[in-house]
Amino acid sequence: MRDSAHIIRQFFDREIVAEGEDWINFISSWETIIGLDLASHITVRDLKRGVLLLNCDHPGWAQIFYMKKSAILRKIRKQFPRTEVRSFRVFCGEENINRELVDNARVIEEFRREPAGEENPVRDEEFSSLLENLRNLGD
Repeated sequence: MRDSAHIIRQFFDREIVAEGEDWINFISSWETIIGLDLASHITVRDLKRGVLLLNCDHPGWAQIFYMKKSAILRKIRKQFPRTEVRSFRVFCGEENINRELVDNARVIEEFRREPAGEENPVRDEEFSSLLENLRNLGD
């Protein structure tokens, strides 16, 4: 006969395994949830207290993500209700790209600003391409 401590340990171990499997399925489905274009530039960092922490490689992609935030959140809640995602926080490097910065378009202005005397034609091309993609989304 098993003692109660053993039964409780078994119960919690199953719960931990189930949560781990849910998380693995969620991460594996990230590309399907947000789409190939966004998934190429935005990755999952962690989930803390209902806030999904994300990494992005350019603030423009954070802006596109925030424009699609409601639809993405609906998909997550429908497909993965146990993840309990309530909101998002996007980081570009270590800088938090929050909704306020995106709404005011300050994030792209600040990102484009180069130190005096330096030019970066690659970044300017990326930025121009990203702006063109944003314009096309509005059509």
